[in-house]
Amino acid sequence: MIRMNTWMLFFVFCFSALFAQDALTLEQAIEKALKKNHNIQVAKIQSEIAEENVFIGNAGMLPKLDAVAGQNYSNQISDLEFAGGIPPITDTRAISAGTNAGLRMTYTLFDGLGMFRTFQQLKNQSSLAALQSKLNIESTLMQTVNIYLQLLKVQQQMEIQEALLKVSKDRLTRMEARAEYGSASKIEVLNAKVDYYNDSSAYMRARQNEANQKRRLAFYLGDSLDVVYDLQVVSSDVQVADRDSLLIAAKNNHGSVLLSQMQLEIEEMDKKLVQSRMMPRVSMDVQYGYNRSDNNAGVLLKSEAIGFTGNVSLSWNLFDGARQQKALKMASLSIDQAQEKKLQALSQVELEMRDAVENFEMTREIYQLESVNLETARQNLERSENLYYNGQITSLEFRRAQINLQSAQLNRLTALTDMYQYYIEVLRLSDNLFDL
Repeated sequence: MIRMNTWMLFFVFCFSALFAQDALTLEQAIEKALKKNHNIQVAKIQSEIAEENVFIGNAGMLPKLDAVAGQNYSNQISDLEFAGGIPPITDTRAISAGTNAGLRMTYTLFDGLGMFRTFQQLKNQSSLAALQSKLNIESTLMQTVNIYLQLLKVQQQMEIQEALLKVSKDRLTRMEARAEYGSASKIEVLNAKVDYYNDSSAYMRARQNEANQKRRLAFYLGDSLDVVYDLQVVSSDVQVADRDSLLIAAKNNHGSVLLSQMQLEIEEMDKKLVQSRMMPRVSMDVQYGYNRSDNNAGVLLKSEAIGFTGNVSLSWNLFDGARQQKALKMASLSIDQAQEKKLQALSQVELEMRDAVENFEMTREIYQLESVNLETARQNLERSENLYYNGQITSLEFRRAQINLQSAQLNRLTALTDMYQYYIEVLRLSDNLFDL
């Protein structure tokens, strides 16, 4: 018999291990979102598109080569008069045909360094797109973290509500049993029923909220909406660096600051491009081809030519209605605006970092206080339950002990999730979110 029980326990253990679902950690959720979230994938593709746009040909730094060909035909009645004593020709039908084919290359030799500045601008725009992509990914990850913490909070609330419901159900059962023997009044049974039904409704609402949050998390993780997640409780043992080092990291590395700096560089390059258009432009045109012409009237009846032709041209816009000067002024104003936006970004990041650090420290202290309060409330409920069933306190006093325990549990849970959200916010602002 002992051996059979041992084998049964072994079988149950193996069966449970086979079908047990590992709890999804926050780190695993972030990793899944990075791989499968559709918005993140779109942001990555947008960054790749901008990167593909950076090549010297797109900046006009390579020559342009065209294959050209043409044919013409003319049928006219002509009067021809020649020099050198050649008799004139009148009212004759003159038919001519021409054919040409070849390769033509055009290249800008100098445009006020515009080609090089355009190429640099393409690289700046690619970097800007990469930063915007990073900020979009960061925003999506923060939404994923918030949903994860909300679902974790809801699941913990369900456990709290379920425990409270169990106590209420046990109380109702006891009151009904005591009422049968006349040791409990009708009002005590009704009070127990009201509390039981209230707790049942709260539990059902918590279950529905959990289902909604699970679907939202599945959406952000790129999973099927039917996936069921068992979340791992986040650790309360988290620390952040000192405020000064965090502020330095945020001002040097945060995406919004880097974005404003990149926008400033783009505006400065735009001004240089405007200045380039005010410089002379030198271009070259080289062609190698074949030309043939046939005529049935005149001295030259046929001509053929094959070989190179080329020219170099210079153009310099001296006046265009002051449009270039106005564009230069607008570019300078855009630079001033970009500098102000950078200063604003630095101030905004400092403000958010100071708030996040102080909020993290405050909620950590609150969590510690709520932990002590929770233990007190738990002891109070245990004592109140014994006193209540021994008839030493009223049902109202016992219910108050229940509510106090539930409130303490929820307050501690709220403090934990709030503390972790501020912790994640500190990581985001210091550009350490992806290292979580």
